[in-house]
Amino acid sequence: MITKEEFLKRCEEHYQKRAAEDKIQMARDYTPKIAKKDLKHGVYYRGRCRNAQIARWNAEDEQFYHWRQKFNARFIETIKHPEDEKNYDVFVVEAECEPEEVIEFKQ
Repeated sequence: MITKEEFLKRCEEHYQKRAAEDKIQMARDYTPKIAKKDLKHGVYYRGRCRNAQIARWNAEDEQFYHWRQKFNARFIETIKHPEDEKNYDVFVVEAECEPEEVIEFKQ
């Protein structure tokens, strides 16, 4: 069993670690190089998000499509532009690019 002082010390250390992580998160730049209004339907873009570096823009449903690998499964997933999402992961667009492979739009 730990003492009250040790417990408070651990709480303070945890708080300091979380505060540092929050500062790093806030410092990340989620500003896209290409505004949403300038994206072209069906065009592939280089950028960044948690799970992809290349994605294809679908203007009809206003989101990107990209390949996702999770464990032994590989599938197409969608992700929003930074202008449409403030809480979850987004695809931060950097430039048009040539695809390494085709990304089909889901029906």
